[in-house]
Amino acid sequence: MTELIPQKTAITYPGDLLGKENEPWGLYHMIGLEGGETREQVKQKTRELKAQYHPDRKHGDSTAFKTIQQVENILTDTGGELEEEHSQKAEYDEWSKLNEFFESSSETLEDITSQVLQKRKTQRRKAQMEQKLEEIDQRQGTNYYEQYQEIDQRNVESLEEKIENDIQKHTLLAEAFNTQIDIEELKDEVTNFYEEKRSQTQELMSDLQNKHSRQKYKDELWDITSYGNITFTKDRNPEVRLAEANYDGETIQATVAENNTFKLPQNVHCKVPEGDVTIEDPDLKGTIQVLDGDIKVKLDTGILDTKPIIKAKATEIETGHTYEHSHDDIYVPTGQEPTENPDIQLMTLNGTITLQEQNRLDTNTFSKGYNKKLGNNQNKIDKYLSNKKY
Repeated sequence: MTELIPQKTAITYPGDLLGKENEPWGLYHMIGLEGGETREQVKQKTRELKAQYHPDRKHGDSTAFKTIQQVENILTDTGGELEEEHSQKAEYDEWSKLNEFFESSSETLEDITSQVLQKRKTQRRKAQMEQKLEEIDQRQGTNYYEQYQEIDQRNVESLEEKIENDIQKHTLLAEAFNTQIDIEELKDEVTNFYEEKRSQTQELMSDLQNKHSRQKYKDELWDITSYGNITFTKDRNPEVRLAEANYDGETIQATVAENNTFKLPQNVHCKVPEGDVTIEDPDLKGTIQVLDGDIKVKLDTGILDTKPIIKAKATEIETGHTYEHSHDDIYVPTGQEPTENPDIQLMTLNGTITLQEQNRLDTNTFSKGYNKKLGNNQNKIDKYLSNKKY
């Protein structure tokens, strides 16, 4: 059994324990469990430990006893009226599962584990607030909860509608909780917040649409969050719709929705909560993290002298005859020497990684059928073949 290490700082919430010094399932390990056990198993274990470390016993330890109780409170929490999905145990278990699978490639950039946890916390706070609104309605005979739901579920499209919607939401909550707000100050604050985001996004989009100005972003690190399918290509025309973006001089942070095709980035840190990723650019470097979706590497191997070495992690990895498993999670192109430093790191928790080639058609065979069509002009034929794939 792992010995319990008395904690001098009180544990008040899983979020307090999610620093780098904490390993996945750390709370379970503190009380001698493997991780992911049921609430009943946790209670049985903590009951034994509390009896062992009780302050009234001869060799008791009040600090250890308090720590055991705090761990028990978290790992047996049911969420109460907020239900299981908002329980502290569910949140901590999900964090442990994701943090165990996804390897962070950056000390400064947020990874997909942090994004999922932040979303859960936001949902939990919202559920708590809605519960309080329902309690106020029951006491006072008001309908704040219904009004809030109507505002929250509106389909707003323009920035002006978004600003007005947020102001109405804040005003309603201030009235429900009997707090004072300055409407004009609130309006300025909300407007400035969204206007700044729109200005940054429009400026970056304008640069990307200009083939000359967009080159300055080519070698920068792209920190992309995609809510939809995303393709990294080298040949096709890009189709990028930035929902939000900003550039700090070193890193481009971009959020994209729907389906997008990127041509520019060479170095990426890409997170995809739900969607598929296709990689056609052999020069792409960095990390791809997908929660729910597939990753496909489709390279035109016929024109590559050296193919990228890939670190791939998934429940299922399909390699065909293009790549072979070298060691650990490293996949090396057939015929190339293995290396410890992969060019790109691919991870999908609930999906498949496919490493495949996309060869060009045989030039001699293909050109015969197009000699007549292209007027027997060899330059035209070569140009056509250089852009034709199957």
